[in-house]
Amino acid sequence: MKALTKLTLLAAVALAFTACKKDEDPEPTPTTPVTPKISLEFEFMNGPAQFDINNNLLADSAGRLVSFNKVRFFASHTRLDDMGGNELQNYADKYMLVDAANASNTFELGDSFTGHVHMFHFNVGLDSITNHSNLLDQAPPPLNDATMHWNWNPMAGYKFIVMEGQWDSDGDDLITANDDAFAYHIATDDLLGSKSIMSHMDVFSDSNASLSVHIDMAQVAQGWAISDHPDSHTTFPGDPAEAKALAIRVRDAFLSAMMAH
Repeated sequence: MKALTKLTLLAAVALAFTACKKDEDPEPTPTTPVTPKISLEFEFMNGPAQFDINNNLLADSAGRLVSFNKVRFFASHTRLDDMGGNELQNYADKYMLVDAANASNTFELGDSFTGHVHMFHFNVGLDSITNHSNLLDQAPPPLNDATMHWNWNPMAGYKFIVMEGQWDSDGDDLITANDDAFAYHIATDDLLGSKSIMSHMDVFSDSNASLSVHIDMAQVAQGWAISDHPDSHTTFPGDPAEAKALAIRVRDAFLSAMMAH
C-alpha cells in the first residue's frame, strides 16, 4: 500500500511539474544582429521630373528632339572624405553597373560608420587593371556583362558609358521609327571619368545611410549637338583628334549632369 501511495505521489508531482512548464513563456528565438550599411543611389531625372527610359523627348544643343532608349554606365572606387579632406572610407573593390532601365539603382557599399561625410568621390568607368584583367566568363557581376565589353578587342576593355536612342533626323518635331539612331560608347583608359560631390551628411554606425546622386538627362542631351554628331565609339591612338574630342565632350556632359540630392 505504501508503495502504491508513493507511486501516486510521484505521478502527481510529475503532472504538476509538467503543467508548470506549460505555463512558462517559450524561450525567444535568438535573432541575428544586422549590421547597418551605407549605400550609394543613382536616380535618373528629366529636369525636376523622373526620367522615363521608355518615354522621353529631350532637346540637344542644336534644338533638335532626341530620345534615349538605353543609358548605362559603370561606377567604381567610391571614396568618402571628411571636412579636412581626410579619407573616411574607401570602397575600391565595389563595382556598380547603373542602368536607367532598372527600377532602382541603389548599391550597398559596405558597413556604416560614425562620421561626417563632407565629400564623396567615384569613378565613371573602371581603372586600367580592372579594365583589362577580367575574362568575361570568370569575372564577377557586374563585370561579366558581355554587352558592356569590347570582347572582340581586349585592348579596348569595357564600355564605361553607353547611351543610345534616336534623334529627329527628318525635322518633323517627332521621334518615330523612321528617324536615325545615335549611339555613344565611351571607353578606353584615357576616358575614365571622375566625379566629386559635396554631401554634408552625418552617418552613424548604428543606422543605415544612403548617399544619393541625381543624373539630369535633359542636361546631358544639351551637352552637344547629337544631331550633328550621332555616334562615338572607343578611340585609339592614330584616330582623328575630333573623334576623341567628341568622346571627351560626351563624357564631360554626362559627368556635369550629376549632382547631389
